[in-house]
Amino acid sequence: DPFRSHLLLSDDHGVSWRIGAVTREADTNECMAVETAEGGVCLNCRNRTGPRGRAVCRSADGGETVSEFTWDDVLIGPACQASVLRYTWGDREGKSRILFANPGSFNRSRMTVRVSYDECRTWPAERVLHSGPSGYSDLCVMPDGGIGCLYETGDSYTYAYEYIVFSRFDLEWLTFGKDGLGRRGEATARAEN
Repeated sequence: DPFRSHLLLSDDHGVSWRIGAVTREADTNECMAVETAEGGVCLNCRNRTGPRGRAVCRSADGGETVSEFTWDDVLIGPACQASVLRYTWGDREGKSRILFANPGSFNRSRMTVRVSYDECRTWPAERVLHSGPSGYSDLCVMPDGGIGCLYETGDSYTYAYEYIVFSRFDLEWLTFGKDGLGRRGEATARAEN
């Protein structure tokens, strides 16, 4: 049977759940969803079909249906789980930012974190968090606006699952000083060098 990705929906703030959209047969799984500024959902999926980017589809109706898949060739990676997380909202923090992390190579290495300013359509800023072996990851936003990434790693390129590491960094580090948050979480623009 082919793999498919599913959206699970709650209409009562998490008390009960139901299956929403089911993607077409594209051999995807281990998907991550993020709400877009337009009120839709972007679904980013592990691609099991070979060396190409992540499989991405969108929903404009709250996850009841999804579009056909496109493949994001910037988000290269092995068949591996990845993480996506809303970092800031444009109407609240001055700029929309969504974070993405995965092993940014065709093998499980180079844990890479990226940021999108246009609702997951492009990823203009990226930084390698760990150049060695890496696998599954999970992103979080700290109370002070810092960014955390929990990920699998190891000493050998043939085994990326020996340790689980938590790395903490900020938006300035991720964007090489081109973007940042002010003292109280307000967005601040940095001039490009």
